[in-house]
Amino acid sequence: MFKLESKYYTILVILFLFSFSVITAQEKIKEIPIGSIKFLSGDTLKFKFVEKDNIFITGFRQNKLTRKWKIRSYPVENILCYTDSIKISYLYNYKPSEGRFFSLDEMKSYVNGKKDALYGYIPKNKITKSFLFGLFLGLIDTSFEFYTRKNGWQISDSFKGISRTNAGFISVAAPLASTFLVGKNSQNLMDRSLYEDEDIQQEIYNSGYENIKISKDTKAVARGCLAGVSFAVLLSLLKN
Repeated sequence: MFKLESKYYTILVILFLFSFSVITAQEKIKEIPIGSIKFLSGDTLKFKFVEKDNIFITGFRQNKLTRKWKIRSYPVENILCYTDSIKISYLYNYKPSEGRFFSLDEMKSYVNGKKDALYGYIPKNKITKSFLFGLFLGLIDTSFEFYTRKNGWQISDSFKGISRTNAGFISVAAPLASTFLVGKNSQNLMDRSLYEDEDIQQEIYNSGYENIKISKDTKAVARGCLAGVSFAVLLSLLKN
């Protein structure tokens, strides 16, 4: 009995020490000032910087659910800059030999365009159009049977889509067929010698914005069209 209680006591002590160390560590982490990382993808996150080498930047990132700070490392090559309350440290370097053809100022404009589209652009119009398009294709490709109550429920009329069966090839191919709703990239190559630096920076910003916009449009169209087709199929199942 004494051994059993001693075992539980040891476990409680270990748990207490572990909890105490976690709390102490979190308190120490709170003393580190909060900054932010801006990635080349346009994404940003709150970050407590600890150290940086030629490959990684290391620090603490807060978990959205537990609110606790966890140590994280991110590749330097994916980051534009780290910002704290004192200064901005740019990690991006112009290296044409590694495919980095933008200067620092140009990359800043490009990433800002991505960031604005990432956090500010919502493809509502694309979702609506693709849903209606998917619904239309689903309706012409799906069978419906309509019932009337004459001496019991009986089929009085029916509608069959082009495939004459339940959802067929047209419904399956609908997301692919809807890609025309995404639109084309409106960005064109420009002769920099003919434009002022301000115009060039704006064009680069637009290119970054368009990059994320097309990505969001593509996903929205595929999901909207799939939702429209699914709705048509569900409708046919409820009617039949």
